[in-house]
Amino acid sequence: MSARESQINDLLDQIKAAVHNARNEWHAHGESGALRGFVDMLESVVTGLNHLLAEVRLTTEEEAKSAKVLALKQRIEASSKETVARSKELTELLKSAKAGR
Repeated sequence: MSARESQINDLLDQIKAAVHNARNEWHAHGESGALRGFVDMLESVVTGLNHLLAEVRLTTEEEAKSAKVLALKQRIEASSKETVARSKELTELLKSAKAGR
């Protein structure tokens, strides 16, 4: 199981536990207890989702940076090839100009 799968499983376990606690609060303290339990459950879910989404954002940012690096590398390589080709062309033109004198 990957770390990501483990985190998602842990979040689901926390949600199950929070639902169980909310149910217990309902039976022990009525509506006010159930509402407290429900709020606790929502806080747990929001915290877990924020954590998971932060990791997704980091991964997305890393992928975007990697894509930019790759694009720049390809542009540099293309420019280098173009420069070499133009340099050879210039060398040939200069040789033919000298030969024509």
